[in-house]
Amino acid sequence: MYLKFLLGSLVKNGHKIKSYKILCNFLFSLKKYYNNSYLTLFYSLNKIRPNILLVKKRRGTSVYDLPRLLSLNQEKCSAVK
Repeated sequence: MYLKFLLGSLVKNGHKIKSYKILCNFLFSLKKYYNNSYLTLFYSLNKIRPNILLVKKRRGTSVYDLPRLLSLNQEKCSAVK
């Protein structure tokens, strides 16, 4: 699941092959330092996943930051970004 998000965030102007090579090189470089690069990547992305997001709401002339819970899909997307 995370690999799709990572690949989708790397794709710029339709250059999917370039972004796939970047992702493969990143995973190979992780493998040099850690035994299992996928588990290391998934563990680190799970650790930085946010649970809430602050949304600005305007009430009259005042602007308030209100917390909003994120869905699991939104948490994963924001962790990749």
